[in-house]
Amino acid sequence: KRLNNLVTELVAASAADGDIAFENPREGWVFIGLTDAGDAAEVLLDDDAAPVIRKRDGEPLQTMRHLLAGRHVLTLRGVRGGKLAVRAVKPLVCRSNDPYSDFRTHHYGESFYRRFVFPWYNTVQNWMDPASTVRFDPANDAAVMSHAERGMRIAGAAHLKPTDERRGDVDEIVKVIRSERWGWVSGRDIFFDENCVLGNHDHHENFAEALWRSYTAAQAFYVCYADGWRFPFLEPRVHANEISSIINSGAGRGCIALEAYPHAFADKKEADAQIDKFLEFAKSIEAIVPAAKNSVEYHFSYWLQPSQNGFNAWNSADADLRVLTDDMFRRVAVDPAFKDTVWGVGFGAFFTTDEEMVRWMMRLVRHYAVEGRTDSVSESLGYKYNPGYVRNGDLETGMEGWDVDAAAPDSLKRIVIDRYARRGQGRRYTKGDVGNALALFVRQSDRANRMSQKISGLVPGRRYALIYISQDYDQYLNTPGAQGKEYAFRVDFNGATNEPALETACGGLDYKLKNPKHYYVYRHRLVFRAQSPDVTITFLDRAPGESEDVTTRLGQRRMINFIHVHDYFEGDERDVEDMLKLR
Repeated sequence: KRLNNLVTELVAASAADGDIAFENPREGWVFIGLTDAGDAAEVLLDDDAAPVIRKRDGEPLQTMRHLLAGRHVLTLRGVRGGKLAVRAVKPLVCRSNDPYSDFRTHHYGESFYRRFVFPWYNTVQNWMDPASTVRFDPANDAAVMSHAERGMRIAGAAHLKPTDERRGDVDEIVKVIRSERWGWVSGRDIFFDENCVLGNHDHHENFAEALWRSYTAAQAFYVCYADGWRFPFLEPRVHANEISSIINSGAGRGCIALEAYPHAFADKKEADAQIDKFLEFAKSIEAIVPAAKNSVEYHFSYWLQPSQNGFNAWNSADADLRVLTDDMFRRVAVDPAFKDTVWGVGFGAFFTTDEEMVRWMMRLVRHYAVEGRTDSVSESLGYKYNPGYVRNGDLETGMEGWDVDAAAPDSLKRIVIDRYARRGQGRRYTKGDVGNALALFVRQSDRANRMSQKISGLVPGRRYALIYISQDYDQYLNTPGAQGKEYAFRVDFNGATNEPALETACGGLDYKLKNPKHYYVYRHRLVFRAQSPDVTITFLDRAPGESEDVTTRLGQRRMINFIHVHDYFEGDERDVEDMLKLR
């Protein structure tokens, strides 16, 4: 029974000890899961001596396995009731990892992954530099065994920038592919990043030839196109061989990965138009190579790095990026037009965003790509694309909607910096002057500068998330001696209780500047619990607990914008409580 474009139900039955047979309609991934079956429950698959499902602390009783088409048999034992679900699913590719855990700075270690991420993917792509990671290092035998036990496939990674001169030489591209650094020698599939639809025709031909020379039946290529959400394949003479070399790799297991990164704009219609571009890209592949059905991996990563030369796709403070991601994911899962285009779905880049966004993404994967649901997650929770809690969050209309209490003349004012949204915060696709206006706080000795707004329509007892971006103005100007990492600033709430344990702050460093001490931009996320329908949010240039009278950091110039509030996603019961224990 087909549930949606991503999932086919094979078994839905009460769980009891004994054998249950099922037919896998095609070679590919199969989800096997038990609910409410008891901690002693185990499941064996076919002739495997070891159980494919057993109790693991903090993880559900489930697994995904890559199986041949045909009949398979599950053996259940130790079951105490509950339900058994078996579903044919797509490749679910995770491209994110971390060597340590501190979700307050957007780092998520093994415990977090076990609890919130591991259950919902079946393929993991090692990051660009294996030496920088711990968990997914190809040389880390424990990590490889841990993933293999869960049935996961580990893919290596390689990349060449579009401008890399090595793209002009087939032999050089082959060397990159086969480098020991990327996992080729381990026999893994290879994810190849940074390809473009546009560009030098010779480079396209060279890349195709390099893939053909590197062909093995055991190793597939997942090739990512960074500009596919804007440009379809239109030149058969240039692209036909390239597409064929990709999808035929690994005995026909290769795929074309589309950077389907959600870009949030204030206008929902403009945001929704992106998904039409995704479909146009997918259909252009089939138009050039008719056999290339089901060849696109839709990669829904979040890239939210607010820094110069960074990539921050949350372009408007008026929009809820979570709702846009849900709408995009749902359309790929439900819209018949996408049915014959989907190879799989991907997600990752979690180091650029907060824990809520990570858990939200995994809820979407679970909902659409594992459970096979068709209803909207956002609608079921009452989330709106334009939440409307904060007015004028990017200060586009002056200081309208904000109560300004300056400690001295011009010590708190609105400034506009030409092209700051792109240059300073990585908002690559903002429209007009959106993101170029900021509130500048100049710290005084006798009392704080304050900027406040009352937001309404909240539900008492419910959690909400406040996001804003801040930067030291002198650091932006590259003033000698600027200390952007050390600053005094806070947010106070009237009518709500702040929850500091859930606060996150991630700094974006412009690593391309010659002086790496400069250019920190911070994306702050605070969580508060409303005590009344109306809550006043106040920004002030004092550190938490600091008095009005100060003698340090006088003249500090801190600027903020992108002020946004939405309903905080708590997830399932105990999700937040468990997460706090993992810090």
